[in-house]
Amino acid sequence: MLLHNASSDFFHWLQCADDPALAFVVVDAARLDVAYAPERLHRGLREAGIDCEEAPVLFVICTIHPPPAEPTANLLAPLAVCPRCLRGAQILLPDAGYGSREPLFARIAA
Repeated sequence: MLLHNASSDFFHWLQCADDPALAFVVVDAARLDVAYAPERLHRGLREAGIDCEEAPVLFVICTIHPPPAEPTANLLAPLAVCPRCLRGAQILLPDAGYGSREPLFARIAA
């Protein structure tokens, strides 16, 4: 379940429905300067048993480090969520050219 952060419209919580104590900080990938191959995202969803004809909504998991370190984002494996059925999967994209600890603020789209 996606929980909006009351203090920020940039960061959100992705909370486990089965274990409310488990949650990840995520950012909508549409807010970042990243490009993923749509066909690879659809294939990843199909491999996870999710049939999604629509463009998936993408999120990236972030790690918030103690200051002065900058937050990082896992751009190597975005979370793809089908907007119709609201099911998703983490899709590993080793050929996309991104890493699992990319500096987040350097990727904010203009």
